[in-house]
Amino acid sequence: MVTGELKVGADAPYHVLPLLAGFARRYPGVTLSLAFGNSQNVLTGLRRGEYDIAVLPNITPGDRLVAAPLASDHLVILAPLAHPFGARRSVSLREIVGQALVLREKGSTTRAIFEKAVSDSGLVLENVMEIGSREGIREAVAAGLGIGVVPWSERGNDNRLHYISVRDADLKNTEYVCCQRARRARAPIQAFIDLVPPLGIT
Repeated sequence: MVTGELKVGADAPYHVLPLLAGFARRYPGVTLSLAFGNSQNVLTGLRRGEYDIAVLPNITPGDRLVAAPLASDHLVILAPLAHPFGARRSVSLREIVGQALVLREKGSTTRAIFEKAVSDSGLVLENVMEIGSREGIREAVAAGLGIGVVPWSERGNDNRLHYISVRDADLKNTEYVCCQRARRARAPIQAFIDLVPPLGIT
Protein backbone atom coordinates (compact mmCIF):
# COMPACT_ATOMS: atom_id res chain seq x y z
CA MET A 1 0.00 0.00 0.00
CA VAL A 2 1.37 3.40 -1.00
CA THR A 3 1.40 5.96 1.82
CA GLY A 4 3.18 9.20 2.64
CA GLU A 5 2.98 12.70 1.23
CA LEU A 6 3.04 14.06 -2.32
CA LYS A 7 3.64 17.75 -2.98
CA VAL A 8 2.61 18.83 -6.47
CA GLY A 9 3.27 22.11 -8.28
CA ALA A 10 1.61 23.21 -11.51
CA ASP A 11 1.21 26.25 -13.71
CA ALA A 12 -2.54 25.71 -14.17
CA PRO A 13 -5.34 23.50 -12.79
CA TYR A 14 -6.64 22.10 -16.08
CA HIS A 15 -4.24 19.20 -16.61
CA VAL A 16 -3.20 18.43 -13.04
CA LEU A 17 -6.57 18.18 -11.28
CA PRO A 18 -7.91 15.14 -13.19
CA LEU A 19 -4.63 13.35 -12.44
CA LEU A 20 -4.83 14.25 -8.75
CA ALA A 21 -8.44 13.08 -8.55
CA GLY A 22 -7.52 9.69 -10.04
CA PHE A 23 -4.49 9.41 -7.78
CA ALA A 24 -6.50 10.25 -4.65
CA ARG A 25 -9.06 7.56 -5.46
CA ARG A 26 -6.41 4.93 -6.05
CA TYR A 27 -4.05 5.89 -3.21
CA PRO A 28 -6.13 7.27 -0.32
CA GLY A 29 -3.22 6.75 2.06
CA VAL A 30 -1.17 9.52 0.41
CA THR A 31 -1.61 13.08 1.68
CA LEU A 32 -1.72 15.48 -1.27
CA SER A 33 -0.88 19.16 -1.55
CA LEU A 34 -1.05 21.34 -4.67
CA ALA A 35 0.41 24.78 -5.35
CA PHE A 36 0.18 26.97 -8.45
CA GLY A 37 2.65 29.44 -9.92
CA ASN A 38 4.08 30.50 -13.24
CA SER A 39 6.13 27.91 -15.08
CA GLN A 40 9.54 29.24 -14.08
CA ASN A 41 8.70 29.49 -10.39
CA VAL A 42 7.25 25.97 -10.26
CA LEU A 43 10.26 24.53 -12.10
CA THR A 44 12.59 26.26 -9.66
CA GLY A 45 10.59 24.80 -6.77
CA LEU A 46 10.84 21.31 -8.27
CA ARG A 47 14.61 21.60 -8.63
CA ARG A 48 14.90 22.80 -5.01
CA GLY A 49 12.80 19.91 -3.73
CA GLU A 50 9.82 22.04 -2.73
CA TYR A 51 7.65 19.83 -4.97
CA ASP A 52 7.80 16.10 -5.58
CA ILE A 53 5.96 16.38 -8.90
CA ALA A 54 5.40 19.27 -11.30
CA VAL A 55 2.96 19.51 -14.20
CA LEU A 56 4.43 22.03 -16.63
CA PRO A 57 4.70 22.82 -20.34
CA ASN A 58 7.75 22.32 -22.53
CA ILE A 59 10.08 20.63 -20.05
CA THR A 60 13.36 19.21 -21.36
CA PRO A 61 14.36 15.98 -19.57
CA GLY A 62 17.98 15.82 -18.49
CA ASP A 63 20.37 14.43 -15.90
CA ARG A 64 18.29 15.84 -13.05
CA LEU A 65 14.74 15.64 -14.38
CA VAL A 66 12.45 12.90 -15.66
CA ALA A 67 9.51 14.10 -17.76
CA ALA A 68 6.53 12.19 -19.18
CA PRO A 69 4.40 13.90 -21.86
CA LEU A 70 0.81 14.38 -20.77
CA ALA A 71 -1.04 16.49 -23.37
CA SER A 72 -0.45 18.64 -26.44
CA ASP A 73 -1.92 22.12 -26.57
CA HIS A 74 -1.70 25.32 -28.59
CA LEU A 75 -2.12 29.02 -27.95
CA VAL A 76 -5.08 31.06 -29.16
CA ILE A 77 -5.95 34.74 -29.16
CA LEU A 78 -8.87 35.97 -27.12
CA ALA A 79 -10.71 39.19 -27.92
CA PRO A 80 -13.89 40.87 -26.70
CA LEU A 81 -16.88 40.37 -28.97
CA ALA A 82 -16.94 44.07 -29.92
CA HIS A 83 -13.30 43.99 -31.09
CA PRO A 84 -12.55 44.00 -34.85
CA PHE A 85 -11.27 40.43 -34.33
CA GLY A 86 -14.54 39.47 -32.63
CA ALA A 87 -15.96 37.69 -35.69
CA ARG A 88 -12.67 36.39 -37.13
CA ARG A 89 -11.69 32.71 -37.22
CA SER A 90 -7.97 33.39 -37.66
CA VAL A 91 -5.52 36.28 -37.67
CA SER A 92 -1.85 36.77 -38.56
CA LEU A 93 0.96 37.68 -36.19
CA ARG A 94 1.38 41.01 -37.96
CA GLU A 95 -2.25 41.85 -37.24
CA ILE A 96 -1.83 40.84 -33.61
CA VAL A 97 1.25 42.94 -32.85
CA GLY A 98 -0.57 46.02 -34.09
CA GLN A 99 -3.09 45.65 -31.25
CA ALA A 100 -2.97 46.45 -27.55
CA LEU A 101 -1.97 43.17 -25.89
CA VAL A 102 -2.58 41.75 -22.43
CA LEU A 103 0.05 39.13 -21.54
CA ARG A 104 1.16 37.08 -18.54
CA GLU A 105 4.23 38.08 -16.56
CA LYS A 106 7.80 37.15 -17.48
CA GLY A 107 8.41 33.52 -16.49
CA SER A 108 5.13 32.39 -18.06
CA THR A 109 5.58 29.73 -20.74
CA THR A 110 2.56 31.09 -22.61
CA ARG A 111 4.27 34.46 -22.88
CA ALA A 112 7.63 32.93 -23.82
CA ILE A 113 6.11 30.87 -26.66
CA PHE A 114 4.23 33.86 -28.02
CA GLU A 115 7.19 36.25 -27.77
CA LYS A 116 9.47 33.74 -29.52
CA ALA A 117 7.01 33.40 -32.41
CA VAL A 118 6.83 37.18 -32.73
CA SER A 119 10.63 37.52 -32.64
CA ASP A 120 11.15 34.67 -35.13
CA SER A 121 8.83 36.50 -37.53
CA GLY A 122 10.91 39.68 -37.30
CA LEU A 123 8.11 41.56 -35.55
CA VAL A 124 8.16 43.65 -32.37
CA LEU A 125 5.61 43.93 -29.57
CA GLU A 126 4.93 47.57 -28.78
CA ASN A 127 1.80 47.91 -26.64
CA VAL A 128 1.81 45.29 -23.87
CA MET A 129 0.05 45.28 -20.51
CA GLU A 130 1.31 42.65 -18.06
CA ILE A 131 -1.10 40.80 -15.75
CA GLY A 132 -0.09 38.03 -13.36
CA SER A 133 -2.99 35.57 -13.65
CA ARG A 134 -5.17 33.85 -16.24
CA GLU A 135 -8.31 35.17 -14.61
CA GLY A 136 -6.86 38.67 -14.77
CA ILE A 137 -6.10 38.24 -18.46
CA ARG A 138 -9.68 37.21 -19.24
CA GLU A 139 -11.19 40.05 -17.21
CA ALA A 140 -8.85 42.62 -18.76
CA VAL A 141 -9.74 41.46 -22.26
CA ALA A 142 -13.45 41.49 -21.45
CA ALA A 143 -13.03 45.05 -20.13
CA GLY A 144 -11.52 46.15 -23.44
CA LEU A 145 -7.92 46.68 -22.32
CA GLY A 146 -6.53 44.62 -25.20
CA ILE A 147 -6.45 41.16 -26.74
CA GLY A 148 -4.88 38.24 -24.89
CA VAL A 149 -3.05 34.97 -25.49
CA VAL A 150 -4.04 31.75 -23.69
CA PRO A 151 -3.61 28.00 -24.16
CA TRP A 152 -6.63 26.40 -25.83
CA SER A 153 -7.14 24.07 -22.85
CA GLU A 154 -7.42 27.10 -20.54
CA ARG A 155 -9.82 29.17 -22.60
CA GLY A 156 -12.82 28.55 -20.32
CA ASN A 157 -16.42 29.27 -21.26
CA ASP A 158 -16.89 33.02 -21.30
CA ASN A 159 -19.58 34.40 -23.60
CA ARG A 160 -17.96 37.84 -23.45
CA LEU A 161 -14.93 36.58 -25.36
CA HIS A 162 -14.10 35.18 -28.80
CA TYR A 163 -11.22 32.76 -29.43
CA ILE A 164 -9.16 33.04 -32.61
CA SER A 165 -6.40 30.88 -34.10
CA VAL A 166 -3.09 32.29 -35.35
CA ARG A 167 -2.58 31.08 -38.89
CA ASP A 168 1.10 31.84 -39.49
CA ALA A 169 2.89 30.77 -36.29
CA ASP A 170 3.73 27.56 -34.47
CA LEU A 171 2.20 28.16 -31.05
CA LYS A 172 2.11 24.55 -29.88
CA ASN A 173 3.24 23.35 -26.49
CA THR A 174 3.30 20.05 -24.63
CA GLU A 175 2.39 19.57 -20.98
CA TYR A 176 4.61 17.22 -18.96
CA VAL A 177 4.56 15.46 -15.62
CA CYS A 178 8.07 15.73 -14.21
CA CYS A 179 10.11 14.94 -11.11
CA GLN A 180 13.71 14.88 -9.97
CA ARG A 181 15.43 11.78 -11.33
CA ALA A 182 17.04 11.12 -7.94
CA ARG A 183 13.62 11.00 -6.23
CA ARG A 184 11.66 9.02 -8.80
CA ALA A 185 11.95 5.74 -6.87
CA ARG A 186 9.93 7.15 -3.95
CA ALA A 187 6.68 5.20 -3.92
CA PRO A 188 4.20 8.13 -4.12
CA ILE A 189 6.17 9.77 -6.96
CA GLN A 190 6.45 6.58 -9.00
CA ALA A 191 2.77 5.81 -8.42
CA PHE A 192 1.78 9.25 -9.73
CA ILE A 193 3.95 8.96 -12.84
CA ASP A 194 2.53 5.49 -13.52
CA LEU A 195 -0.95 7.06 -13.79
CA VAL A 196 0.06 9.41 -16.61
CA PRO A 197 -1.97 8.36 -19.69
CA PRO A 198 -0.57 8.25 -23.24
CA LEU A 199 -0.07 11.66 -24.79
CA GLY A 200 -3.43 13.32 -25.44
CA ILE A 201 -4.13 15.82 -28.19
CA THR A 202 -6.23 18.84 -27.16
